[in-house]
Amino acid sequence: MSLWFESRLTLLSSLLLLISLVHPHSCKAVDLKPCGFQAIYNFGDSLSDTGNAMAEHPSPHAWHYPLGMTIGRATGRACDGLLIIDHIAEATGLPFCNPYLNKSLDHSKGANFAVGGTGLLSKEERAEWNVNFVWSNDSLDVQLRWFDQHLNDNFKDEKARRDHLKSSLFVIGGGGNDYGAMGGSPLYDKLPYIEQKKLIMPFVVGALVDAVKVRSVPNCAILLSHYCQEPAS
Repeated sequence: MSLWFESRLTLLSSLLLLISLVHPHSCKAVDLKPCGFQAIYNFGDSLSDTGNAMAEHPSPHAWHYPLGMTIGRATGRACDGLLIIDHIAEATGLPFCNPYLNKSLDHSKGANFAVGGTGLLSKEERAEWNVNFVWSNDSLDVQLRWFDQHLNDNFKDEKARRDHLKSSLFVIGGGGNDYGAMGGSPLYDKLPYIEQKKLIMPFVVGALVDAVKVRSVPNCAILLSHYCQEPAS
C-alpha cells in the first residue's frame, strides 16, 4: 500500500466519526436523540437516494411496484421500503430526509442530495480515467454545489449558518458505482477484479476526505460502498 494511500486513510479516520447507526440483526436504530441534531444532510447514490433520481426522471415505468412494497407505495427509493438514511432519521427524531430536487417538500430540517446511479468521482475525474457513467452525472461535487446553494438560499446570516451546521448530521456514502463503471471500461476490464479496485480506491476515498476536509464538517457518518471480494465465477 502506498504512503499516499496510507496517509489518506489516516486522515479519513481522524476526520470522520464512523459510527454504527443500525443494529446488525434488526432494523431498529440506536437512539441518537441525545445528540440534539437539528437537521440531516445526506450525499450519495441509490443506497440513500429518497427521490432525486425520480425527480429528474419521473418515468412511471421506472418507479413502481415492487419498489416501496413494504410501505405501500413507490417513493423514489430504490428498494422495497426504507433505507438506512431513513432509519438514521428515525433515530435522531427528525423527519425523513426529503430529496433536494423536489422543491415542493420541506427542507427546513435538512435535505437529501443523493442521486441514484451516480458516483463520488467528478465528471472530470472520470474523464481522466477514461471511465464514463451511463446512469447519472450528479456526482458528489455536483451534490456539494447544491448543498452550498441550499445554504445560500436559507441562511443569509453567517453566525446562523455556522450554528446550524454545528447542530446538523452529515451522511456521505457511495463509491459502488465508481468501481462498477471502471469494471465496465474496456481499458480496465482485462485486469483482475481486485487490481481494478486497487487502482481507483485511493481516489474514491480521497473524494470523501476532500469533501469533509474542505467544508470542515463537524458531525459526519460514512456509508462507504466497498468491493473487497471478487465476484463468483
